[in-house]
Amino acid sequence: MNPEQHCLNCGSPDASVFLKAIDIFGDTHEYYRCNECQLVYLWPLPDEAHLKQVYNSDYYGVGEKEKFSSGMIVRVIDRFAGRRAKRFARYLKGGARIMDVGCGNGRFLEHLHSLKRNFELNGIEIDPGAALRASKRLKARAWIHTVTDIEKFFGKQSFDALSYVHVFEHIQNPALVMDQFEKVLRSGGSVLIVIPNIESLQAKEYKHNWFHLDPPRHLHFYPPGLLIKEMEKRGFHSEYIRYFDPEQNPYGELQSMLNLLLKKRDVLYERLKGNFEYAPEYGRMSVFLMKLLFLLLMPLCILGDIIAAKRKNSATVEILFRKSPAEEKITLNHLPR
Repeated sequence: MNPEQHCLNCGSPDASVFLKAIDIFGDTHEYYRCNECQLVYLWPLPDEAHLKQVYNSDYYGVGEKEKFSSGMIVRVIDRFAGRRAKRFARYLKGGARIMDVGCGNGRFLEHLHSLKRNFELNGIEIDPGAALRASKRLKARAWIHTVTDIEKFFGKQSFDALSYVHVFEHIQNPALVMDQFEKVLRSGGSVLIVIPNIESLQAKEYKHNWFHLDPPRHLHFYPPGLLIKEMEKRGFHSEYIRYFDPEQNPYGELQSMLNLLLKKRDVLYERLKGNFEYAPEYGRMSVFLMKLLFLLLMPLCILGDIIAAKRKNSATVEILFRKSPAEEKITLNHLPR
Protein backbone atom coordinates (compact mmCIF):
# COMPACT_ATOMS: atom_id res chain seq x y z
CA MET A 1 0.00 0.00 0.00
CA ASN A 2 1.21 3.49 -0.86
CA PRO A 3 2.36 4.98 2.50
CA GLU A 4 0.84 8.35 1.50
CA GLN A 5 -2.56 6.84 0.83
CA HIS A 6 -5.32 8.19 3.05
CA CYS A 7 -9.09 8.34 3.11
CA LEU A 8 -10.44 11.58 1.63
CA ASN A 9 -13.06 11.73 4.39
CA CYS A 10 -11.49 10.67 7.68
CA GLY A 11 -7.78 10.57 6.75
CA SER A 12 -7.27 6.94 7.75
CA PRO A 13 -4.65 4.94 5.79
CA ASP A 14 -6.49 1.69 6.58
CA ALA A 15 -8.31 0.67 3.39
CA SER A 16 -9.02 -2.34 1.20
CA VAL A 17 -9.07 -2.53 -2.59
CA PHE A 18 -12.67 -2.09 -3.73
CA LEU A 19 -12.32 -2.48 -7.51
CA LYS A 20 -10.20 -1.61 -10.53
CA ALA A 21 -11.63 0.18 -13.56
CA ILE A 22 -10.39 1.30 -16.98
CA ASP A 23 -11.32 4.79 -18.17
CA ILE A 24 -12.14 5.84 -21.74
CA PHE A 25 -8.47 6.68 -22.33
CA GLY A 26 -7.36 3.12 -21.50
CA ASP A 27 -5.81 3.93 -18.11
CA THR A 28 -6.47 1.68 -15.10
CA HIS A 29 -7.54 3.12 -11.74
CA GLU A 30 -7.97 1.60 -8.29
CA TYR A 31 -10.76 2.42 -5.88
CA TYR A 32 -10.41 1.66 -2.17
CA ARG A 33 -12.93 1.35 0.64
CA CYS A 34 -11.90 2.94 3.91
CA ASN A 35 -12.07 0.41 6.75
CA GLU A 36 -12.80 3.20 9.24
CA CYS A 37 -15.64 5.23 7.67
CA GLN A 38 -16.55 3.12 4.56
CA LEU A 39 -15.89 5.87 2.01
CA VAL A 40 -14.97 4.51 -1.43
CA TYR A 41 -12.25 6.63 -3.03
CA LEU A 42 -9.84 6.69 -5.96
CA TRP A 43 -6.12 6.39 -5.22
CA PRO A 44 -3.80 7.77 -6.35
CA LEU A 45 -5.65 10.92 -7.28
CA PRO A 46 -5.10 12.03 -10.90
CA ASP A 47 -2.36 14.58 -11.48
CA GLU A 48 -2.85 17.88 -13.29
CA ALA A 49 -1.90 16.48 -16.69
CA HIS A 50 -4.42 13.65 -16.36
CA LEU A 51 -7.13 16.06 -15.20
CA LYS A 52 -6.61 18.21 -18.30
CA GLN A 53 -7.05 15.09 -20.40
CA VAL A 54 -10.30 13.95 -18.80
CA TYR A 55 -11.80 17.44 -18.49
CA ASN A 56 -11.17 18.35 -22.12
CA SER A 57 -13.40 20.28 -24.50
CA ASP A 58 -15.56 17.20 -25.09
CA TYR A 59 -16.52 17.28 -21.43
CA TYR A 60 -17.55 20.96 -21.29
CA GLY A 61 -18.48 21.77 -24.89
CA VAL A 62 -16.75 24.31 -27.12
CA GLY A 63 -17.80 27.91 -27.73
CA GLU A 64 -21.57 28.12 -28.04
CA LYS A 65 -21.80 24.36 -28.51
CA GLU A 66 -23.75 22.35 -25.92
CA LYS A 67 -22.24 19.29 -24.26
CA PHE A 68 -24.68 17.00 -26.09
CA SER A 69 -25.11 17.14 -29.86
CA SER A 70 -28.81 16.20 -29.81
CA GLY A 71 -31.26 19.05 -29.21
CA MET A 72 -33.80 16.57 -27.85
CA ILE A 73 -31.37 15.40 -25.15
CA VAL A 74 -30.64 19.02 -24.21
CA ARG A 75 -34.36 19.73 -23.87
CA VAL A 76 -34.93 16.65 -21.71
CA ILE A 77 -32.03 17.58 -19.40
CA ASP A 78 -33.36 21.14 -19.26
CA ARG A 79 -36.78 19.90 -18.16
CA PHE A 80 -35.30 17.88 -15.32
CA ALA A 81 -33.17 20.87 -14.27
CA GLY A 82 -36.38 22.88 -14.02
CA ARG A 83 -38.02 20.31 -11.79
CA ARG A 84 -35.00 20.17 -9.51
CA ALA A 85 -34.95 23.98 -9.29
CA LYS A 86 -38.59 23.99 -8.16
CA ARG A 87 -37.89 21.36 -5.47
CA PHE A 88 -34.90 23.32 -4.25
CA ALA A 89 -36.75 26.64 -4.23
CA ARG A 90 -39.51 25.31 -1.96
CA TYR A 91 -37.01 25.37 0.90
CA LEU A 92 -35.62 28.84 0.17
CA LYS A 93 -36.86 32.25 1.18
CA GLY A 94 -37.45 34.97 -1.37
CA GLY A 95 -34.34 36.99 -2.16
CA ALA A 96 -32.01 34.19 -1.01
CA ARG A 97 -28.39 34.41 -2.13
CA ILE A 98 -27.56 31.15 -3.93
CA MET A 99 -24.33 29.62 -5.21
CA ASP A 100 -24.51 26.75 -7.74
CA VAL A 101 -21.11 25.04 -7.71
CA GLY A 102 -20.30 23.44 -11.06
CA CYS A 103 -23.07 25.36 -12.80
CA GLY A 104 -22.24 24.06 -16.29
CA ASN A 105 -24.29 25.88 -18.92
CA GLY A 106 -26.29 27.74 -16.26
CA ARG A 107 -29.66 26.10 -16.94
CA PHE A 108 -30.29 25.31 -13.27
CA LEU A 109 -29.68 28.96 -12.35
CA GLU A 110 -31.85 30.09 -15.24
CA HIS A 111 -34.74 28.01 -13.93
CA LEU A 112 -34.28 29.47 -10.45
CA HIS A 113 -34.46 32.95 -11.99
CA SER A 114 -37.66 32.04 -13.87
CA LEU A 115 -39.43 31.35 -10.56
CA LYS A 116 -39.45 35.13 -9.93
CA ARG A 117 -38.44 34.83 -6.27
CA ASN A 118 -35.89 37.63 -6.48
CA PHE A 119 -33.00 35.23 -5.81
CA GLU A 120 -29.45 36.59 -5.96
CA LEU A 121 -27.90 33.97 -8.21
CA ASN A 122 -24.24 32.96 -8.52
CA GLY A 123 -22.48 30.07 -10.19
CA ILE A 124 -19.00 28.55 -10.20
CA GLU A 125 -17.53 26.81 -13.23
CA ILE A 126 -13.77 26.37 -13.12
CA ASP A 127 -13.39 25.92 -16.88
CA PRO A 128 -13.06 29.48 -18.30
CA GLY A 129 -14.76 28.59 -21.57
CA ALA A 130 -17.74 26.98 -19.86
CA ALA A 131 -17.98 29.90 -17.42
CA LEU A 132 -18.04 32.38 -20.31
CA ARG A 133 -20.75 30.37 -22.09
CA ALA A 134 -22.89 30.31 -18.94
CA SER A 135 -22.36 34.06 -18.44
CA LYS A 136 -23.50 34.82 -21.98
CA ARG A 137 -26.53 32.61 -21.55
CA LEU A 138 -27.58 34.13 -18.23
CA LYS A 139 -26.58 37.73 -19.08
CA ALA A 140 -27.18 39.76 -15.86
CA ARG A 141 -29.54 37.22 -14.29
CA ALA A 142 -26.70 35.45 -12.46
CA TRP A 143 -22.99 35.99 -11.83
CA ILE A 144 -20.59 33.24 -12.91
CA HIS A 145 -17.19 32.83 -11.22
CA THR A 146 -14.16 30.57 -11.68
CA VAL A 147 -13.07 30.67 -8.02
CA THR A 148 -12.38 27.43 -6.14
CA ASP A 149 -12.34 28.64 -2.51
CA ILE A 150 -15.78 30.06 -1.68
CA GLU A 151 -14.90 30.96 1.91
CA LYS A 152 -11.76 32.89 0.94
CA PHE A 153 -13.39 34.74 -1.96
CA PHE A 154 -16.83 35.53 -0.52
CA GLY A 155 -16.27 35.39 3.25
CA LYS A 156 -18.18 33.83 6.13
CA GLN A 157 -21.98 33.58 6.17
CA SER A 158 -22.17 34.89 2.63
CA PHE A 159 -24.87 32.58 1.19
CA ASP A 160 -28.34 31.27 2.01
CA ALA A 161 -28.00 28.19 -0.19
CA LEU A 162 -25.42 26.10 -2.04
CA SER A 163 -25.99 23.42 -4.67
CA TYR A 164 -23.66 20.61 -5.75
CA VAL A 165 -25.54 18.68 -8.46
CA HIS A 166 -23.31 15.79 -9.55
CA VAL A 167 -20.29 17.87 -8.57
CA PHE A 168 -19.42 16.78 -5.04
CA GLU A 169 -17.90 13.46 -6.19
CA HIS A 170 -15.41 15.39 -8.37
CA ILE A 171 -13.89 17.30 -5.41
CA GLN A 172 -10.45 16.22 -4.15
CA ASN A 173 -10.96 17.50 -0.59
CA PRO A 174 -14.59 16.71 0.34
CA ALA A 175 -14.07 16.89 4.12
CA LEU A 176 -12.63 20.40 3.84
CA VAL A 177 -15.49 21.49 1.57
CA MET A 178 -18.05 20.21 4.08
CA ASP A 179 -16.25 22.18 6.81
CA GLN A 180 -16.71 25.28 4.66
CA PHE A 181 -20.48 24.72 4.35
CA GLU A 182 -20.98 25.73 7.98
CA LYS A 183 -18.77 28.80 7.56
CA VAL A 184 -20.15 30.26 4.33
CA LEU A 185 -23.85 29.53 4.97
CA ARG A 186 -26.04 31.78 7.04
CA SER A 187 -28.17 30.41 9.89
CA GLY A 188 -30.84 28.09 8.49
CA GLY A 189 -29.04 27.89 5.12
CA SER A 190 -29.43 24.94 2.75
CA VAL A 191 -27.10 22.66 0.80
CA LEU A 192 -28.38 20.55 -2.10
CA ILE A 193 -26.12 17.57 -2.88
CA VAL A 194 -26.76 15.04 -5.66
CA ILE A 195 -24.32 12.12 -5.82
CA PRO A 196 -23.96 8.61 -7.27
CA ASN A 197 -25.04 5.96 -4.78
CA ILE A 198 -22.23 3.45 -4.25
CA GLU A 199 -24.66 1.27 -2.27
CA SER A 200 -27.10 1.09 -5.19
CA LEU A 201 -28.17 -2.08 -6.94
CA GLN A 202 -26.53 -0.81 -10.14
CA ALA A 203 -23.18 -0.28 -8.43
CA LYS A 204 -23.27 -3.76 -6.93
CA GLU A 205 -24.39 -5.47 -10.15
CA TYR A 206 -22.08 -3.77 -12.64
CA LYS A 207 -19.04 -3.03 -10.45
CA HIS A 208 -16.24 -1.61 -12.66
CA ASN A 209 -18.70 -1.35 -15.58
CA TRP A 210 -21.07 0.93 -13.65
CA PHE A 211 -21.71 4.08 -15.68
CA HIS A 212 -21.69 6.40 -12.64
CA LEU A 213 -18.24 5.18 -11.59
CA ASP A 214 -16.83 7.45 -14.34
CA PRO A 215 -13.10 7.00 -13.58
CA PRO A 216 -11.06 9.07 -12.92
CA ARG A 217 -13.43 12.05 -12.73
CA HIS A 218 -15.36 10.64 -9.80
CA LEU A 219 -12.86 10.64 -6.96
CA HIS A 220 -15.00 9.38 -4.09
CA PHE A 221 -18.36 7.85 -3.28
CA TYR A 222 -20.07 8.61 0.01
CA PRO A 223 -22.67 6.05 1.03
CA PRO A 224 -25.78 8.17 1.75
CA GLY A 225 -25.69 7.24 5.43
CA LEU A 226 -22.07 8.37 5.75
CA LEU A 227 -22.78 11.69 4.03
CA ILE A 228 -25.71 12.34 6.37
CA LYS A 229 -23.57 11.43 9.38
CA GLU A 230 -20.74 13.76 8.29
CA MET A 231 -23.14 16.62 7.66
CA GLU A 232 -24.80 16.10 11.06
CA LYS A 233 -21.36 16.44 12.68
CA ARG A 234 -21.17 19.87 11.10
CA GLY A 235 -24.57 21.00 12.33
CA PHE A 236 -26.80 20.05 9.37
CA HIS A 237 -29.91 17.87 9.19
CA SER A 238 -31.53 16.38 6.08
CA GLU A 239 -34.76 18.02 4.93
CA TYR A 240 -35.48 15.40 2.27
CA ILE A 241 -33.82 12.43 0.56
CA ARG A 242 -34.84 11.56 -3.00
CA TYR A 243 -33.75 8.35 -4.72
CA PHE A 244 -35.94 8.41 -7.83
CA ASP A 245 -34.19 10.14 -10.74
CA PRO A 246 -35.55 9.40 -14.24
CA GLU A 247 -32.93 11.73 -15.73
CA GLN A 248 -29.86 9.80 -14.52
CA ASN A 249 -30.77 6.34 -13.30
CA PRO A 250 -32.52 4.64 -16.26
CA TYR A 251 -29.82 5.75 -18.70
CA GLY A 252 -27.16 4.69 -16.18
CA GLU A 253 -28.69 1.21 -16.18
CA LEU A 254 -28.58 0.94 -19.96
CA GLN A 255 -25.06 2.31 -20.35
CA SER A 256 -23.84 -0.03 -17.61
CA MET A 257 -25.34 -2.96 -19.56
CA LEU A 258 -23.51 -1.81 -22.68
CA ASN A 259 -20.27 -1.44 -20.72
CA LEU A 260 -20.69 -5.04 -19.64
CA LEU A 261 -21.17 -6.21 -23.23
CA LEU A 262 -18.66 -4.03 -25.09
CA LYS A 263 -14.87 -3.89 -24.87
CA LYS A 264 -14.85 -0.14 -24.17
CA ARG A 265 -16.90 1.82 -21.65
CA ASP A 266 -19.40 4.60 -22.33
CA VAL A 267 -19.39 4.31 -26.13
CA LEU A 268 -23.00 5.42 -26.56
CA TYR A 269 -22.55 8.25 -24.06
CA GLU A 270 -19.54 9.59 -25.95
CA ARG A 271 -21.42 9.38 -29.26
CA LEU A 272 -24.36 11.29 -27.78
CA LYS A 273 -21.87 14.02 -26.88
CA GLY A 274 -20.68 14.12 -30.48
CA ASN A 275 -17.35 12.43 -29.75
CA PHE A 276 -16.77 10.33 -32.89
CA GLU A 277 -13.03 9.91 -32.38
CA TYR A 278 -13.51 7.63 -29.37
CA ALA A 279 -13.79 3.89 -30.12
CA PRO A 280 -14.00 4.26 -33.94
CA GLU A 281 -14.41 0.48 -34.27
CA TYR A 282 -18.06 0.98 -33.31
CA GLY A 283 -19.56 2.38 -36.50
CA ARG A 284 -22.93 3.88 -37.34
CA MET A 285 -24.77 0.58 -37.38
CA SER A 286 -23.42 -0.39 -33.95
CA VAL A 287 -24.43 2.98 -32.50
CA PHE A 288 -27.86 2.73 -34.17
CA LEU A 289 -28.41 -0.63 -32.48
CA MET A 290 -27.35 0.86 -29.13
CA LYS A 291 -29.86 3.68 -29.54
CA LEU A 292 -32.57 1.21 -30.54
CA LEU A 293 -31.83 -0.87 -27.45
CA PHE A 294 -32.05 2.34 -25.42
CA LEU A 295 -35.56 3.09 -26.76
CA LEU A 296 -36.77 -0.48 -26.28
CA LEU A 297 -35.48 -0.90 -22.73
CA MET A 298 -36.11 2.61 -21.37
CA PRO A 299 -39.63 1.81 -20.01
CA LEU A 300 -38.23 -1.20 -18.14
CA CYS A 301 -35.31 0.84 -16.83
CA ILE A 302 -37.70 3.54 -15.54
CA LEU A 303 -39.79 0.87 -13.83
CA GLY A 304 -36.63 -0.58 -12.33
CA ASP A 305 -35.68 2.83 -10.97
CA ILE A 306 -39.11 3.24 -9.35
CA ILE A 307 -38.65 -0.10 -7.59
CA ALA A 308 -35.06 0.72 -6.61
CA ALA A 309 -36.13 4.11 -5.26
CA LYS A 310 -38.73 2.50 -3.01
CA ARG A 311 -36.01 0.20 -1.69
CA LYS A 312 -33.60 3.17 -1.32
CA ASN A 313 -30.95 1.55 -3.49
CA SER A 314 -31.23 3.48 -6.75
CA ALA A 315 -28.16 4.69 -8.65
CA THR A 316 -28.18 8.32 -7.48
CA VAL A 317 -29.44 10.17 -4.42
CA GLU A 318 -30.49 13.80 -3.95
CA ILE A 319 -30.31 15.19 -0.40
CA LEU A 320 -31.20 18.65 0.84
CA PHE A 321 -29.44 19.60 4.08
CA ARG A 322 -30.41 22.47 6.38
CA LYS A 323 -27.99 24.27 8.68
CA SER A 324 -29.33 24.28 12.21
CA PRO A 325 -30.07 27.79 13.53
CA ALA A 326 -27.50 29.14 15.99
CA GLU A 327 -29.84 28.87 18.98
CA GLU A 328 -30.64 25.24 18.15
CA LYS A 329 -26.94 24.38 17.87
CA ILE A 330 -26.27 25.95 21.26
CA THR A 331 -29.02 23.82 22.79
CA LEU A 332 -27.67 20.66 21.18
CA ASN A 333 -24.15 21.44 22.36
CA HIS A 334 -25.38 21.61 25.96
CA LEU A 335 -27.20 18.28 25.93
CA PRO A 336 -25.65 15.61 28.19
CA ARG A 337 -23.29 13.27 26.33
